Amino acid sequence: MTNESGLNRHHAATLAAIFERPARHNIRWVDVVHLVEAAGAVDERHDGRFKFTIGSRSEVFDRPRDKDIGIEQLEDLRRMFRGTDFEPKKAESGVSVLEHGAHNVLDIRNQPVIVTIDFHESRIYPLSAPPHTDPETIKADDPRGHYHNVYHRHGNPNGTYEADSPEYWRTLAAHLEPASAILLLGHGKGKANASHHFVVWAEKHAPAVAAKILADMRADIDDITDEQLIRLNEQFFGTAPERDHGDDRRSAK
Repeated sequence: MTNESGLNRHHAATLAAIFERPARHNIRWVDVVHLVEAAGAVDERHDGRFKFTIGSRSEVFDRPRDKDIGIEQLEDLRRMFRGTDFEPKKAESGVSVLEHGAHNVLDIRNQPVIVTIDFHESRIYPLSAPPHTDPETIKADDPRGHYHNVYHRHGNPNGTYEADSPEYWRTLAAHLEPASAILLLGHGKGKANASHHFVVWAEKHAPAVAAKILADMRADIDDITDEQLIRLNEQFFGTAPERDHGDDRRSAK
């Protein structure tokens, strides 16, 4: 599924991360490549470098040593997208809607919802959302890029996972409180799974929200499709909204 800019939801989420303030430190190189391919062109040169083109602008990038891009590459990408039709729009206040903890806030009062959760962001899909509706997105405040690594050795001799972002869980719980029922989807195993963290936190700090959680399931949430959402709606809630299946991949591998 694509928006009016021609980007699918996964591409749009990557673009949002590029323009976030403070700067993100966990934007994956592969996601950037897919975004630029969708918005312009990517040419892998014989020397192993990558030429990115957006409209009339071109930049040459080196593949980073790890999976995430560096801060200089982030600034180069912002410069390439700034002033194009893809640049995120500003709200009336002049503040980018992508700089807040949540955007595309939806009315979920008395509605069942499906929620995908990782340590960076959560996406809320209401059962009755009309076609082409992007999910509400709750982002963790992660100015130093720490939440991708929730295992802390320092001061943690038992080797357990610590509460990585209570404010993130508190914000998510507040947004889910009006829902009538909640199905959680997370990836990861055991205590490395973000949805498990949220359930444990909610049982202690937001019991009204915890009581609405029907199940906490494992799924490839980066690649979840509208078809899968419809099947889950039918399985857990007994009905399904109409959706466009023309281009419903959330990411490309």
